[in-house]
Amino acid sequence: GNRQLWLAARYEDDYVKINGAWKFKHLRAFGRMTAPYEEGWAPRAKVDVSSNEL
Repeated sequence: GNRQLWLAARYEDDYVKINGAWKFKHLRAFGRMTAPYEEGWAPRAKVDVSSNEL
């Protein structure tokens, strides 16, 4: 089923200008932390520590 979550992520994006308007070329999201919305993020946050880029 569906769950509500707090989510923290790092984004990387690239843009391209097409006919004078900036458009997304690539958008990448790297999830860092999730936690149940009802409980808040502090008690049970799951943090991705596999990268040194927090």
